[in-house]
Amino acid sequence: MFESDTTSYKRKTISNFSWRFAEQLSSRVVGLIVSIVIARILSPDEFGLVALTLIFINIADGFAVSGFGTALVQKKDTDELDVNTMLYGGLAISIIIYVIIFLSAPIIASVYNNSLACPVLRIMGLRIPIASFNSIQQALVSRSLNFRNLFYSNLFATIISGIIGVIMAVRGYGVWALVGQYMSSVIIGTLVLNILIHYKPQLVFSYSRFCGMFAFAWKLMCTSAIGAFFNQLQGFVIGLKFTPADLAYYNRGGQFPSIVSQNISGALDSVLFSVMSKMQSDRCRIKNALRQTMMTSSFVIFPLMLFLFVTAEKVIVILLTEKWLFSVPFMRIACLQECFSILNTANLQAIKAIGRSDISLKLEMIKKPFLIIFIIIGMQFNALTVALSIAIYAIVALLINTSPNKQLFNYGGLEQLKDVSISFIIAFLTAIATCLVDSFISDIYLSLTVQTVFFIILYLLLNYTFKTEAFNLAIKTIKEIG
Repeated sequence: MFESDTTSYKRKTISNFSWRFAEQLSSRVVGLIVSIVIARILSPDEFGLVALTLIFINIADGFAVSGFGTALVQKKDTDELDVNTMLYGGLAISIIIYVIIFLSAPIIASVYNNSLACPVLRIMGLRIPIASFNSIQQALVSRSLNFRNLFYSNLFATIISGIIGVIMAVRGYGVWALVGQYMSSVIIGTLVLNILIHYKPQLVFSYSRFCGMFAFAWKLMCTSAIGAFFNQLQGFVIGLKFTPADLAYYNRGGQFPSIVSQNISGALDSVLFSVMSKMQSDRCRIKNALRQTMMTSSFVIFPLMLFLFVTAEKVIVILLTEKWLFSVPFMRIACLQECFSILNTANLQAIKAIGRSDISLKLEMIKKPFLIIFIIIGMQFNALTVALSIAIYAIVALLINTSPNKQLFNYGGLEQLKDVSISFIIAFLTAIATCLVDSFISDIYLSLTVQTVFFIILYLLLNYTFKTEAFNLAIKTIKEIG
């Protein structure tokens, strides 16, 4: 019975991870193509203005959206009254937050000395109540483990909003092309998902149910808000102390690594949490799921990040043109930083899955003073040193995030490092060999093509030769998907 149940969970995990991965990958690839087209039309300053406003939207979004949907997923027995209670509670808080943003917009615009930031922020802030509703939809998808619906809704929204953004950019709308793309994406995605899951809110609310789930949710809300604030802090510092163009180079450099990394970590974030929540009473099974997830994902993430590190200049020039060359060092730093993101994600999801949102909050309170110190040091020089300080902080954050899991799951940082180190070493050696290939080819397009093929073949060949456990797990996972 136990083996059958374990197999069932494993199949569900693989199936839903595949759909979630496909959703993340397709949406991000389409989004990347659209952003490349728009980046060739608009200037770094225009991208920088939208990036400045997104700092405040993302912080508010982290507080308003994360907790209520997660509380629904984590609760063992959820009924319609719980869903509607969390819906209206979340909407009420999100509307209050939007009003604060609306009233604060002129002040923020004056701080950045850019009057256009005020209307842009007010319009883009409308995303918050919409996203609050969408978080409940996604919670229902997570509970049913039917991530296929997210795939269709997000892909459709990304394509349509991308077309809208490109058309507006071509017709000379400038910054508003990015605003139109951003807002249409969240509106269309929410509408399509609602049609797919047939969700019809009811006018019911339970104060006692709200208080019960809010006891779990508020800690996650604070954790998410703190995390969002400090994740945006570096952008705020760069945009305020330096220039919007510097912020645009910083964001654009991090875009390519984050598309790869967040596609995987985003899929893990929802699927792993949903599945682990259903086995939260069995710590051994959670450890096994966590270990296999980290080994398999690092087997993919490490080589991709190191390959992008090696080929960063070619990727920027080919896709964005030479006017974005200042993004290259930012991209390389982001590649190293993203190597740790997947490990951080897996550790935090395991903690949340067993209902220990208090630990998640404590971890944030411990980590953030380190981030402030690193940013203060980095901002004394230039935007690049700020980015480098964030990458160093990612290492410190990983050490802190792994510390509770030694006691909770008997899976501490040293054991985790041992499990993923082989993949990193092989990826690192492959990257060095790939650099040597570049010296023999002058054409940029041919060079990138040859390097790509060489890297893939050598990395897989080395893993096959040494029969690494991560390689065997990856092959086993692919066979089970097939």
